[in-house]
Amino acid sequence: MDVGALLGQRIYAVDGDAAAVYNIADVQQGSISLASQWRISESADLMLAAGNERFRNKLISETYDSRYIYLDVKGAW
Repeated sequence: MDVGALLGQRIYAVDGDAAAVYNIADVQQGSISLASQWRISESADLMLAAGNERFRNKLISETYDSRYIYLDVKGAW
C-alpha cells in the first residue's frame, strides 16, 4: 500500500485530465492519494488508486478540487 501527500504549494501543477503541466493561473495547494496492489492470479495484478488534489485559481479567486479513482489490471501471458 502506498500513501502520498503534497503539503504547501507548487506552481508547476499537473492537469491529470489533459496530461499537461502548466503554471498559468492555477496553483496546486496540496494533494493526498492512496494506492494498493494485489496479485489476483499467477499472471495478473490489480491496482487501485484514489486521490484528491486542491487547486487555487488566482485570476478568479476560486479554489477547486480534482478527485480521481484509477483501476489498473495487468496480465502477462
